[in-house]
Amino acid sequence: MNDMMKNFIDIIKPIVAILIALMAFDLLIRFIIAKTKKNKNIKSSTCKDAIINDYPYVKRILLSKAESEFYKILQICIPDNYLLFAKVRLWDFIDTTAKSNRIQYTNKIQSKHVDYLITDTDGNPLVAIELDDASHNYDERKKRDNFVDNTLNAAQISIIRIHTSYSYSKEDIERQIKEAIKEAIKK
Repeated sequence: MNDMMKNFIDIIKPIVAILIALMAFDLLIRFIIAKTKKNKNIKSSTCKDAIINDYPYVKRILLSKAESEFYKILQICIPDNYLLFAKVRLWDFIDTTAKSNRIQYTNKIQSKHVDYLITDTDGNPLVAIELDDASHNYDERKKRDNFVDNTLNAAQISIIRIHTSYSYSKEDIERQIKEAIKEAIKK
């Protein structure tokens, strides 16, 4: 039996040695792959961090929930052959006629916007629409609203102010828009 066991061990030794070598080789390959992936992640995150540090910006949602819901209603109410835009800076569609102090007048309008703007298909601004929530009741906001209204009137652009609500009358909004467009075309 001892001889038989010796022969068995002699036969098994090379097989066990080969299995151990294969397992060691497998571990080595797995280690190399893991190291390579880790280095790639470090390089890309370092690059990403550099971009974030140089450009510390993230996207924001353009419209509040109320503005977005109202925009959908306006899309239905706008007559054919007119375009609807949201959150447009005054400076994007109004210019100053001032020869002196041009920069001063430009600065007053460049950071203000209207919630919605209706134009004809050529991009000619006709009607601005403001969706007024409770914040428009504060004195500072009233001053801002007054400035915007006067600026739009000077530029011969109609303004519609609508108070936020849980529901809107489609017919009433359509009527206001049609009247404001007619008024703007007369100007």
